[in-house]
Amino acid sequence: AFAIVRSSASTKGLGAPPPQQRLDEIFLRNERFFSMATGNPDLDLICLGNEPIPCVRANPGQLEFLLTSCLMACREIAGGPRPMTVTIDRLTIEENAPLSHSCLDSGDYAAIAIQCRTRVNEQRPQPTPYDEVLGSIEEAENICQGLGVVQQIATSMDGALVCDSSDLGCPALVVYLPTCSLIDDKNKKRENAASPTPHDETVLLVDDDPMVRRYTRRALEMAGFHVLEAGDSREALQTIRAESGRVDILIADLVLPDMHGGKLARAIQREFGSVPVIFVSGYDNRAIQHHGLIEQGASLLRKPYTRRSLLTMVEAALELGA
Repeated sequence: AFAIVRSSASTKGLGAPPPQQRLDEIFLRNERFFSMATGNPDLDLICLGNEPIPCVRANPGQLEFLLTSCLMACREIAGGPRPMTVTIDRLTIEENAPLSHSCLDSGDYAAIAIQCRTRVNEQRPQPTPYDEVLGSIEEAENICQGLGVVQQIATSMDGALVCDSSDLGCPALVVYLPTCSLIDDKNKKRENAASPTPHDETVLLVDDDPMVRRYTRRALEMAGFHVLEAGDSREALQTIRAESGRVDILIADLVLPDMHGGKLARAIQREFGSVPVIFVSGYDNRAIQHHGLIEQGASLLRKPYTRRSLLTMVEAALELGA
């Protein structure tokens, strides 16, 4: 069963076209925010097909609102925070489209599906601290109003919002947006800059915040790195010993439960030799060096960081260590 919402509003032909956006980058840049806004630490991104990731014309704020509203609506449908998946796929609509896509003109579309990974009729898990994020009737009404705005934005971009309830246990909200191609040299250069050459190096990522690890790991793996992760220094040492020291770079939070990142880095380098290190912290470099946590000149990545700043620093550290 499908519920299709689309109005007659459209902005086609009005003013300059909005910028081109890669859908996976929008998700990665905002994954931590999405988790905090929905009270859901378990979000996953799946990009289907072997073709390039779909690119659409939209303002970043519009796409962020679309994803946030749909994630929060799915959370309400599920009755609480459950594992959720954002799936990105491509779809070609022919002239004689089936009923489920009859609201769309023929052409190529990006399909963004937001869905719980567990059936809503399963026994609800034990309460978590995230359970109080939503729950009142007023908040549920706000979610419905938010989906109304999602419908208006999707329609203005010549797309549509569809509620696919064919699987009644896990209904999905699907946003369809027309895709675009990177056709001019300027945009091709921007795309190449945002998508570094794939790597095969191994990164040891150490952070006690699982949401930070999830965001960072996904960004590194999408750039081609093999990622090992640990939640504290003890686990990090066990992990690198299991790999016989075969780690190309260490990314460590300075504030860890059992040992600060600088001490961990020195312990690893004493046992396995020189390894490039990037420290991560919300404090500035001068304050950290004043307290002797890291040596002067050490690479420091300030929180919160973007995918691009992370990959730029990793590549620079690898070049220096080569």
